[in-house]
Amino acid sequence: MIRFSIEDDTLRRLVLAMGPQGRTRLNRVAAYGLLALCRRHLKREAQGRHATAHRLGGTPTGHLEKAARDMTATANAVEGAVNIASPGFGRVFSPITIRPRRARALTIPIAGVAYGKRADDLRRKGWTLFRSPAKGVRDILLGKGPTGEVKALYALRASVTLPQDRTLLPTDQAMADAVRAAVAQHLANIQRNAQ
Repeated sequence: MIRFSIEDDTLRRLVLAMGPQGRTRLNRVAAYGLLALCRRHLKREAQGRHATAHRLGGTPTGHLEKAARDMTATANAVEGAVNIASPGFGRVFSPITIRPRRARALTIPIAGVAYGKRADDLRRKGWTLFRSPAKGVRDILLGKGPTGEVKALYALRASVTLPQDRTLLPTDQAMADAVRAAVAQHLANIQRNAQ
């Protein structure tokens, strides 16, 4: 979260004089300035994050592109915020551990056909899934496809910890600069319109 305070007394008085509606507009402008920067950054980052999909021969899920597209900004007289709803996005701030909610294990794709798909998705497409019968490899979920092929589809895990990945967002400095620029432009527009 980026927080900034206004140190200049004249500017602080101006912002207070704006009243709640004016401060809401100012916070909205700041939030949308930040949203524009974060959206551009995440779209660029998303383009280079398909290594696993490509390595497995799968199709990229596009979840980061969707996160960039679905970002929203909110504001009130006290604050503005950019909201990013995407699975695992909390890893920007710290490592996150993912555990299964309804199943006994997480299914980690190890084949292109399984990448970005749940086990149930493959079952609906005609795959029969079963655990490896071999000792020592019981943590592999195999599948027999509609054409009869058998392949290893998923590694089964009790949990997975994703490391922190701060690069999903711009630097703190870049975000602060975007907010400052948006606010400065808004205040300049107010001043210009007042003359």
